Amino acid sequence: MRYTVLAALLAGTAAANNFTIVSPPSRGYDPIQAANAPCGGFNQPSTASAVAAQSDLQLTVPGGSAGSIFLFYLPGNNNDTAWQPLGNVTVSSTDTKVTAKVNYNGKASPHTNGTVQATFYPLMNTTDAQVLPLFQCADVQFGDDVNASESASDGSLVRHTFAAATLTLLAALAQL
Repeated sequence: MRYTVLAALLAGTAAANNFTIVSPPSRGYDPIQAANAPCGGFNQPSTASAVAAQSDLQLTVPGGSAGSIFLFYLPGNNNDTAWQPLGNVTVSSTDTKVTAKVNYNGKASPHTNGTVQATFYPLMNTTDAQVLPLFQCADVQFGDDVNASESASDGSLVRHTFAAATLTLLAALAQL
């Protein structure tokens, strides 16, 4: 029993060591705190990085761990519960870095700050102990190119992407 718990803790720590937002820069990471929402133990805003309304979000992921990364945006850096979905990234077991195309139009306003959250849900196999999601946050700042209102197609794309990711994750969990 003790060895099973130790193995589970080490596996979680190893996975946490490799899950970070690279660009824009993460608030930081602590492998012990990585499973603590909303920001993996770094819940206070830090210096915001300037980003374009449509930009890439680059992340490192645990090698050998397939899963999904769900992306959210929170206007104003207040760690409230009003996180807005930005999209998702599917991670294969061979990935060590992934890039997500993110569109902040309709979610952010010009000349404001906000927080991007990435939550990695590793897929479990039958030999894994309980695997917790891992959290990362980055603080962002917008210029003139972001539109506070989104077109119907932009909002529809985000909602459909998020719904598809949720169904994929549920299907994978059902196979366990």
